[in-house]
Amino acid sequence: LREKRGGDMLSFEEVGKLLDEQVIEGGGGEWVSKPDDELLTEEANKIIGEAISHLPEEFQKVVILRDLDGLSTEEVGRLLGLTPSAVKSRLHRARLFLRKRLDDFYRQLFEGG
Repeated sequence: LREKRGGDMLSFEEVGKLLDEQVIEGGGGEWVSKPDDELLTEEANKIIGEAISHLPEEFQKVVILRDLDGLSTEEVGRLLGLTPSAVKSRLHRARLFLRKRLDDFYRQLFEGG
């Protein structure tokens, strides 16, 4: 990005500062979410929740505690009586399942199938 006056390039930090200050959404300085964005987020949360509900229970617990509640691998392991490697393994398998399920859903949605 070039400044109007001297033709100098703005650094990424300067661009970030400008965005933080006011060039967002017409100079108001605030991110304004659109109703469509909120609806899409709400719909995505429903779809993800539905996909999680189809996970085997031992995978559900790990995903909820680790990804949704934000607990560390070690904390999840202590709560569920699992080793950190078992938590990582279950989390990996759960994420693969969720990725496949969500991929199938969106493929059907966009391909009309």
